[in-house]
Amino acid sequence: MGLGGQTFHGDIMSDATKVNPLSAGPTETEGLIRLVIGVTGHRDLRPEERDATEQAVRGEIEALAQRYPGTPLRLISSLAEGADRLVARVFLEMRDARAAAGVALASSWDLVVPLPFAEASYAEDFPETLGEYQALRNAAGLVFTVPQRPSHAEAERRVHGRARDLQYLDASLFVIRHSHVLFGLWDGEPTDRIGATAQIVGLKLGRATERHFNASIDYHDHDVGPVAHFRIGRLNSGPAPSGQGPLEIARINPDDAELGFDAFHNAFADIDVLNAVIHTWHAPELATRLDTAWAYLTGPARDRAPALLETGDVQSVHAFSAVDQCAITLERQRKRLVRSLYVLGGFATFFLWTAVDGLARGWMIGAYAACFAAILLLLTRLQSKSHVLDQFLYRMLAESLRVQIYCSLSHAGRANAADSAHSAYPFRAIDSFLGQQLHELGWVREALRGMIVQPRTAPPHEEALRREVSNFWISDQEKWFEKRRRSLDGDAQRYGWLARAVYVAGVVFAGVFVVENARLGWPHLLDHGLGIAAAIAPAMALLLQGYQEKMSFEDQAKSYERMGLIFRRAERHLATVEGHAGRRAAILRGLAAEAVTETTNWLILKKSRTANLPI
Repeated sequence: MGLGGQTFHGDIMSDATKVNPLSAGPTETEGLIRLVIGVTGHRDLRPEERDATEQAVRGEIEALAQRYPGTPLRLISSLAEGADRLVARVFLEMRDARAAAGVALASSWDLVVPLPFAEASYAEDFPETLGEYQALRNAAGLVFTVPQRPSHAEAERRVHGRARDLQYLDASLFVIRHSHVLFGLWDGEPTDRIGATAQIVGLKLGRATERHFNASIDYHDHDVGPVAHFRIGRLNSGPAPSGQGPLEIARINPDDAELGFDAFHNAFADIDVLNAVIHTWHAPELATRLDTAWAYLTGPARDRAPALLETGDVQSVHAFSAVDQCAITLERQRKRLVRSLYVLGGFATFFLWTAVDGLARGWMIGAYAACFAAILLLLTRLQSKSHVLDQFLYRMLAESLRVQIYCSLSHAGRANAADSAHSAYPFRAIDSFLGQQLHELGWVREALRGMIVQPRTAPPHEEALRREVSNFWISDQEKWFEKRRRSLDGDAQRYGWLARAVYVAGVVFAGVFVVENARLGWPHLLDHGLGIAAAIAPAMALLLQGYQEKMSFEDQAKSYERMGLIFRRAERHLATVEGHAGRRAAILRGLAAEAVTETTNWLILKKSRTANLPI
């Protein structure tokens, strides 16, 4: 189901000012989900402890790479002096060495750099090491500036003080929200300084109080996660506390035990399986199909749409296309298996009643046993994780990505808060359904966390195009939901009528059989046939009803009808707020959250309908 089960289709052409980032087609790895490492730490690390710390960091990264061989790594670092650059340098050296050695996926490791403020101003904090920063920055795949707080003037951010510290905090909040595991390189000492490593680690562990940011917008409870603490002293300070060296890595879990390293590893083991499926099933075709996988707009917007695509959007499109194809493939397999299960159930019923009737008893018993064995094999496969859970979770992830992409392109940003650094970020699907803390959705949450949601601006010349994108999304989804509702209603009616017709036929066969035995004296073979038909017809009717219930045609049709109504209402509401960007964005955010929640509820409904014996 989801927010429109149609795949993105058509081409987005390039315009005169921007080359279509999808037109060249992706590499075989661009649809893969990444494991994301964040970094925070002191700037003034003790020089004598650097080598040991680098070795410890290298070992931890290598352990992640070996544990998840099918998953590319990503590092998020602001490249400040000290810890940020140490981890970035080790990460890039490992990437280059592995790529040179031909290690799979190494070339897909990437570095993302969120800057706390404009680069020229940022460079004023490290004039003596600007060359080191520039070398690392040039190796990054994405560099951007986090939104600036409107409550502070540019002049305030140019001098060391509260305003500048808050911008560093906002860059760290981005690291927290998008990283799966946080590397903390610091002495472990608490401090009240805004944006200090102790505060960032506390936020990642869910232990910090709400200070200096909007907790309802900039940070969420589900942004917590594990921290790898590399204990290292600061310059001009004494030895590391407790006599611990940097090689003694402390793996710190959040207060919620279900969100610790074990849960993280379990979630990423599932993502690694997904990546293996993507690479095995679809990598050869991704490069030829992704450039035609994006939903295009009709009219003039088609040629101008690439101007809205940012790096994070392109990565989300690639991931959507790959995961969507996995979900479609599994859904087709599941439908074939369910149909085969019920067909075999019908044959087994026929063979059983034929044997009971005494006609070709030996052959019929053997055929029944063979059908029953085949049913058990199909049932085992249908109840396996790949068909009971993965298929629905793949669909959940794909539909969440679809919503996130359209919200990003439509500039459905967060509500404008007077002191919110994140008001320019678009809607994140992770912020909608994951508040329910459904543990079976854990790896979907972590997969979405790795998708980079960049801050967006909305220049006046783009507003009309963004409106056209959002209007297309809403109208397209509304039409799709209505189409699917009609199709499912038709399926429900067809199978319902067929089941009733088979049941009535059974009643007719039974009546003819009674009359024939009493008066007509038809041939023996025909007599057996009537008896068998009269016996198995009700069973066949029950099988048809069971298949109809298993496929949940009526329940899905009701869900599609409800979602179609929600999109129609949104379309009407948007027509009344033309010229009010804030109100329009609020409607789009609410619509996106509702769509993701509905997809979650659909997943729970479908997941509860496990396969069982049809006979």
